[in-house]
Amino acid sequence: MRNESITSERDFGVFMNEFPRVPATSVFVLTGEESMFKKKLITAIEARLFPEDAGKDFNHTVVYGGDENESVIDLCRTAPMCHPARMVILYQYEKSSYKEAILEYAQHPSSTSSLVLVTDQELKKDYLFSELGASSAAHFIDFPLPQERDMREWVTGYFRERNRLISKDAVNYLLDNMRLGYNDIAQELAKIISFHGDKNLIDIDEVKDFTHTTKLDAGFEFSTAVLAKDARRAFTLLRRMDSSLMELNGLLFYKFTNIYYLKLFGGNRAQEIAKAAKVNPWALEQDRKYAGNFSLEQAAQILTELTEMNATLVSQPKYAQAASFEKMILSITA
Repeated sequence: MRNESITSERDFGVFMNEFPRVPATSVFVLTGEESMFKKKLITAIEARLFPEDAGKDFNHTVVYGGDENESVIDLCRTAPMCHPARMVILYQYEKSSYKEAILEYAQHPSSTSSLVLVTDQELKKDYLFSELGASSAAHFIDFPLPQERDMREWVTGYFRERNRLISKDAVNYLLDNMRLGYNDIAQELAKIISFHGDKNLIDIDEVKDFTHTTKLDAGFEFSTAVLAKDARRAFTLLRRMDSSLMELNGLLFYKFTNIYYLKLFGGNRAQEIAKAAKVNPWALEQDRKYAGNFSLEQAAQILTELTEMNATLVSQPKYAQAASFEKMILSITA
C-alpha cells in the first residue's frame, strides 16, 4: 500500500481491509480536498497506536505547517514515553519550512513513530511524491473530491442507512448547489434529517430550506479561488453552482474593489483603509492575503473588465453569457 486513491465509500472499505497489514508506525501522506475519509483514516491510525487512548497524552502531537519548528521531526526520532509508539500529525504540511528535514525523515523513518502529513493539495503537486515517487517507504493516500456518481450513491445510501428515502430531484438539487465533498454534504444532511425528523421521504422543498446559505458560501468560495488565481478550483465551482453570472460578477467587483484599495493605500491598517475608502474592514482583512497576486494597475483593469462584463451580461443572449464570463475568469486567473 504505497499509492492509493479514495473517492468513494467502496474505495475506503477496500482500503481499510488492507490497512491492518500496513505498519501503523509509518509515514502517511494524505493529499486532496476531501476531508471525511482523511479524518476516518487518522482516527483508525490513532486507534491502532493508542488502544483506549493508552499512552496518547504524552505521545500524540498535532501541529500546523508554518507554525512548527524542526523539533517536530526530532520528535519523530525520539523514543516514545512509556508506550510502544508515538504519533505526529502535521496539517497543511505544504506550508512547512522544514520540507527537506521531512524528506530526509521519510527516507529513513523511525520504527516507533507514525508521521501523518496532511495537505489539500493534489497528489501530483505533493512535494514528497515528486521527490520520492510511489516506490518510497512513505504511503501516499489521495482523497480527491468525489465524482458525482459516487456522491449520488453515497447520499442515497446515507438516507437508506437511516431508514429514510430522498427523491431524485432532491439529490439533484443538493449536488447542484453544494461543493461535492462528503464532509460538507454529511453536515447538511444531518441538519435536514434533524429538522424533518418525522418525514420518511425527503423531497426537494426540504433540501431547499437548508442550501441557500451553502449556496452563498459557494459564491464566496468561487471569488476566493479567483483572487488566489486558482483557475481549476474556480471553474470547478463555477460549473457546480446555479448562481446567476450577474451575482458572481457583482461579488467579484466587490472583491476586486477591496484589492484595489489595499494596493492603493499600501501597508495601512484595514481600519484606516476602510475609513478612507468607506469599505468593510473585516472584508479587507479577508482579502489582504491575495493582494500580492495583483498590481494596482491590474486591479484597476479588472474592475474595468467587470464593469464591461456587467453590461455584456445584460445585452447578450444567455447562451453567449457563459462563454464571455469564463473567458474573463481565465484571463484573471492566468
